[in-house]
Amino acid sequence: MKKLIASMSALALAGVLVMSSCKKPADAGFTATPASVKVGELVTFTDNETERANASIVWEFGDGSTGTGRISTHAYRKAGTYSAYQTVTNNKNAEKGKGTEVSSAATVITVTGPAASFTAGASSVGVNVPVTFTNTSTGADVYRWSWTSSNGDSWDGGQTNVKDLTKTFSNSGTYTIYLWADTKDSYGVSYSVATPVTITVTGGTASTANAAAKALLYGKWTFVSDIVDVVGSTGATGCYGTDASTPITTHNTIEFHDNGTVNMIEKTGNQTTGTGTGGTAGTWSMTADAQYLTTSVLIAGFVSPTGTFHIESLTANSLVLKVQEICTTNTAASRTKTVTLSK
Repeated sequence: MKKLIASMSALALAGVLVMSSCKKPADAGFTATPASVKVGELVTFTDNETERANASIVWEFGDGSTGTGRISTHAYRKAGTYSAYQTVTNNKNAEKGKGTEVSSAATVITVTGPAASFTAGASSVGVNVPVTFTNTSTGADVYRWSWTSSNGDSWDGGQTNVKDLTKTFSNSGTYTIYLWADTKDSYGVSYSVATPVTITVTGGTASTANAAAKALLYGKWTFVSDIVDVVGSTGATGCYGTDASTPITTHNTIEFHDNGTVNMIEKTGNQTTGTGTGGTAGTWSMTADAQYLTTSVLIAGFVSPTGTFHIESLTANSLVLKVQEICTTNTAASRTKTVTLSK
């Protein structure tokens, strides 16, 4: 009888041991494949344990994103190294306050490819004041700039290989600037998006800036400098001489009228030394953002294909115009010129 009882006890104990061995602990551990990827490629995270009937799994991918389940996938949008974690919770006795939670050691994921970034030359500017955004991206050769604003304005510059961006904003508001960087070899796949930068634009609207600029422009202006070649211009051959002393028929004064007409008084010689009273009449206009001035009669000494000049500065008493000219007898050459006038 004693032997029978002992045998039964041994069998019961063995049953307990077998049942206990079937309970899966909340141990953590996983594989990440592949552990080295390009921006935009998928990494698959797989739990090492195949039997977790009573466990939940949460993934932290290291870039602020998370996932759930035994198998999860994730694509990183910026180059860098990321520490991924797995948290396993055994929910078997959670309702009794006996649930267990275990976090894994980190697995490092290496992501290569473009890394988009940029800085703004100012955090606050006035309407129509240029601000430069400097592209500090790495591993990229294709870019896309865009912006949105609190006043409803938006702009998308499209694909370009020009790195930096200089913009003027015609209306006041808060502008959010975006930069997207990619490579020509994997366009649309390995792109990276920079952290947006926000700037504040103050000072009114394009229409008010235009009206104010026109009011300043009305009247007669006199040349106070000859036409000057800006340092760094290239290809002088085929342009009007190499300096401002080349004798040509030029203008002494320019008078802008509020009805859109302009009178230019010509003289023989340089702007500031010649003599003469001949005159040429034409029309003029200004862009809505008050950045460009167009005349139907070119200012002699400038060889502008369009007759459009950038308004470098405009005050009640001073006007500075600039143009990137294409030289007439050497179309491969160009030269930037400026001229200063006073009222």
